[in-house]
Amino acid sequence: ENARLYQSARELSLTDDLTGLGNYRYFCDLLDKEIERATRHSTPLTLIMLDSDCLKHINDRHGHAIGDLHLIRLADTMRAVARKSDIIARYAGDEFMIILPNTIRADGLVLAERLRVEMENSPIMGGGTPVTATISLGVASMPESGRSVDALVKAADAAMYEAKRRGKNKVMEAYGPAQA
Repeated sequence: ENARLYQSARELSLTDDLTGLGNYRYFCDLLDKEIERATRHSTPLTLIMLDSDCLKHINDRHGHAIGDLHLIRLADTMRAVARKSDIIARYAGDEFMIILPNTIRADGLVLAERLRVEMENSPIMGGGTPVTATISLGVASMPESGRSVDALVKAADAAMYEAKRRGKNKVMEAYGPAQA
């Protein structure tokens, strides 16, 4: 019984309550392990960071319940688009990460674009009105963008914010390490 309770508590500590995805701690632990594996086997690794373009607007206009539905829809869409081997996590607030083991940047860009299009074309209902919710995505790969958790996250984050600066609802790639 104690072992079962311990395992249940551990799973809860690594899972986001709203989306059922792994949380920040889960993400950092697994990205570190995937970087080690990719380094050991000389295989590629790609990271996608994505952020909702309109969660604040949805919350302000339609209420937090509809905002929560948007986040749940986003998590469900990521599960549907990603491969079984990909690792999906809620990074913070309305930011999410997808770790793509054995994936070159070009293939990560294809998955990111597929996810962007799927979200753009799948409005949620807010009080009987369809609400389009877009996302901005940044894609970084190992080794081009770095070989550490910090380097890959910074590069994906910089690419995602460049997508936002360029008008949102876009996919941008990191061409190298993020500049400090």
